[in-house]
Amino acid sequence: TFNSKVTLEGIGKKLIVITVYDKHGRLLETRKRRILKIATFIDVDRDYWARESIEYAATAGLTNGYPDGNFQPNKVLPRAELSTIVMKIIGDDVSGTSGGKIFPDVPASFWASKYITAANDQKIVLGYPDGLFRPNKEIIRVEGVSVSVRFEGGETLIPEKDPYMDVKKNHWAGGLVET
Repeated sequence: TFNSKVTLEGIGKKLIVITVYDKHGRLLETRKRRILKIATFIDVDRDYWARESIEYAATAGLTNGYPDGNFQPNKVLPRAELSTIVMKIIGDDVSGTSGGKIFPDVPASFWASKYITAANDQKIVLGYPDGLFRPNKEIIRVEGVSVSVRFEGGETLIPEKDPYMDVKKNHWAGGLVET
């Protein structure tokens, strides 16, 4: 019988190898165990409806919490964070992307400038007609739907009638909502 405490650094998959020798130094057995250390957040309760999705996404590196250890699950998503999540899901390496050149309101030093540039280059999260990106603006539903449709790719439908009472077929996102 023995006990050993193993500290798992970082999140993700870890391999623990257990090797057992007898008192004469002869190898008796070796076992390998894979352990998944899940990312957790102090402000996401165990019974929170999206806890598992949040933890899995963070463990996979698709999203991060804040430096204080919180995730802020009820916080509205700003455009910069959405761009970052989308590009991480796609898996594109943005390290070679030069950020901040496309939008005057996104300086190269902005934390998400490379993700914003890459998302715009791939025509997934776009800027506004006035040339601005507004990285800290909250995403509204029609923008979220539009990003989702562009993310999936394919052809955008042309609506024959209004998709919804409050989204007319000639709305800038009418076709995206219809799709």
